[in-house]
Amino acid sequence: MTTREPVLVLVTACVLAGCAVGPDYKRPVVLTPTEWRSASDRTGSRRASAPGSDGRAPALDQPAYRELLAAQQARLSPSVGTVTAAQQAVARAYNLLIQQATLFAYVDTFRRLGFLCLISLLLVLLLKRVTLPRGPVALE
Repeated sequence: MTTREPVLVLVTACVLAGCAVGPDYKRPVVLTPTEWRSASDRTGSRRASAPGSDGRAPALDQPAYRELLAAQQARLSPSVGTVTAAQQAVARAYNLLIQQATLFAYVDTFRRLGFLCLISLLLVLLLKRVTLPRGPVALE
């Protein structure tokens, strides 16, 4: 067995493993409200309740998310209007979330494939070489 054969086996295993891995991602359905509510429509009782009890995700109450929306709305308001700017800001934040989630999924997949290749390399190096018997072999 030459030194090229284990490398060939490893490369083949990595290529085949890479072909079999891939997310079966389906974009979630986004429910958009039929009407726009302004800040004056909100009551103080909503803030007193637990986060997420009003049907929204608790992450929407985070200051970083609020700052992102406010910055996007301020940037878009002069050109498209306040209501459209608010809707587009939420859409941009959602697209950013989808991009980051996709990136993290690929990074996780790459890390797992790297670990699998390392394990495969170690297994290939630890396998015992098979030596063929010299001379005639008796058939039974």
